[in-house]
Amino acid sequence: MAKNRATTPDVLVIGAGPAGATAALLLARAGREVTLLDSAAFPRPKPCAGWLSPGGTRLCAELELDSRKLAVAKIEEMRFLSHDLAQSAQPAKQDELGVLIDRPNFDEQIVSAARKAGVTFHDRFTVSTVHPGESGVEVKSVEGNVLRARVAVLATGVSQRLTGQLGLRMPADNQAVHAAHLSVRARNVGTGRRTRLTVVLDNKGEGCCYAIEQADQVSLTLQGCETRGIMLERLTWLARKLHEIGHLGVDLAQHAGDASWMTAYRFNALDADSHVGKLSLVIGDAGGFYARVSHEGLYPAMWSAKIAARVIDKALSGSHLQDGLIAFDREWRVAMADFLRPPNTELHLLIPLIFTNQPMANRMGAAFFLGENI
Repeated sequence: MAKNRATTPDVLVIGAGPAGATAALLLARAGREVTLLDSAAFPRPKPCAGWLSPGGTRLCAELELDSRKLAVAKIEEMRFLSHDLAQSAQPAKQDELGVLIDRPNFDEQIVSAARKAGVTFHDRFTVSTVHPGESGVEVKSVEGNVLRARVAVLATGVSQRLTGQLGLRMPADNQAVHAAHLSVRARNVGTGRRTRLTVVLDNKGEGCCYAIEQADQVSLTLQGCETRGIMLERLTWLARKLHEIGHLGVDLAQHAGDASWMTAYRFNALDADSHVGKLSLVIGDAGGFYARVSHEGLYPAMWSAKIAARVIDKALSGSHLQDGLIAFDREWRVAMADFLRPPNTELHLLIPLIFTNQPMANRMGAAFFLGENI
């Protein structure tokens, strides 16, 4: 924990998830003095599906993170199932599907790398106010601790509590994506040593369900825009039916009472007017960085952090700091828009074709795992 004193690093990063820790790591490696804050005690629990797309694994390699410590297993097989589970399709390309990760360990490894790079890290630091001034940003904790820096990076996940204090107006969350998650450790689940990912597609194109099987664990995550009651009912049905038809080696329906519920994303980054506040940037889930086709957020969050770190480092060396930060809005859109946006055709029209047309199944696989448009 920080003491009741003022410090003046170049950058304060609020939120030590993958986006915040990545930004802190890269800025520290660029020679900047960085302080990283998080309200949780690390290592922190994180109940959510743990898979990283091929783009994410390449980014981790670029960050020089030890893949042996980050990845649990390589995804060896995947398939799509229709909404009613009556149809299935398998993309032809199965050699680049990404890896499974353990999220608490994944987050901890990036924070550890950031600390080794020289980042000052304070966990259990809950920010109450963020005040951007003319020459810097002041952050105050709920206990009254004060920190100051030239620039602040907001990477607080789905929370919108602090964005308004930076002078930013993010889109309303009436189309928020929620997630219901179940996970059980169990050996001999019927897949041998192969690691499988099954994706159940919503017939409206508004969500999907991930079923992950590995040698010692089975997990099910449903993402969508429905109410909690409807989604938990759907999750229970999927858990039971996927087991009955042989797509899950364990009947997770009996564990439905242990399902976790959370808001995954409040809006998509493409719907926000700006991610640049006064002497501040918003990245990761806080900025809506997720892919609309697959609802993947981990790789886009870290990708947005990489761009932010480059923009901030350049801006800190320039004569007009705020003008330099504004470049973030342009640079992430140029680099990431195709990955984040929905397909050129309505998904609900494309989904039926996936199960009757192999080229369309291949294109859907490329959209999910490689970020290519359909």
